[in-house]
Amino acid sequence: MQQSNELAASTNQLGKTDPVVQLMEKYDIEMTRENYIYYAFMGDVPKELGAEIEDELPEQFRLENG
Repeated sequence: MQQSNELAASTNQLGKTDPVVQLMEKYDIEMTRENYIYYAFMGDVPKELGAEIEDELPEQFRLENG
């Protein structure tokens, strides 16, 4: 059951799946912070991310200092 494995890989701490991570997995998009933000904002990336938005990013894409 490959789909179950994919869903498990894109599940955050609260047990909810992240649709952006699912999209990136489906289309074999490199899992980088820049790519995640690009697709999360549908290409309309803000110049700066506030602390509130930063906190909503999946852990692997958050700034370590953020």
